Amino acid sequence: MRLRLLGFATVTVFVVTMATVGAAAQTAGGPCAPGQSQYPPSACGLTLSASVGSAGDSLTVRGAGYAGNGSVSIEFRSQPVTIGTARADGTGAFITTVAVPANATAGTHTVAGVGTNPNGSVRELTAQFVVQSGAPVVSNQSQTLPATGSGSSVRSALVGAGLVALGAAAVGATRARRRRSVST
Repeated sequence: MRLRLLGFATVTVFVVTMATVGAAAQTAGGPCAPGQSQYPPSACGLTLSASVGSAGDSLTVRGAGYAGNGSVSIEFRSQPVTIGTARADGTGAFITTVAVPANATAGTHTVAGVGTNPNGSVRELTAQFVVQSGAPVVSNQSQTLPATGSGSSVRSALVGAGLVALGAAAVGATRARRRRSVST
């Protein structure tokens, strides 16, 4: 965007929003291509509905990047045990609810989603889950980052451009006033 101020100054403003950058990163190379970074990070990772809980708790597991309509085995590791299976949809994503094993010991455990990549190789995604000892812990926090910001990038860009224009006008007016006072 080019702005011409008071007939003597031209200001060029470039606006790049994070939403634009994120969309470009997510579509580059297709969804969840093996070995590629994705935005947001959880787009191709394994996410859990909680990262802390007790033995016997229900846990929602989400994953993506698997072969479309393929089977995904959900494992609880320390003493590896399969705690559920899920069927990926046509895009390779799944969501399922499983139970933390009743005999899970206190400490950090790995939850794994094991299935097949779209190219036929093995795909294994993992996430950490902490089993607390003693009283049950209520945790509904997801391991994904919350969305932040106003969502109004255009309005913010226009306000910023307006402030730049006002600043340039003030500088121009000051210079004109100085030229007049020097010439008299």
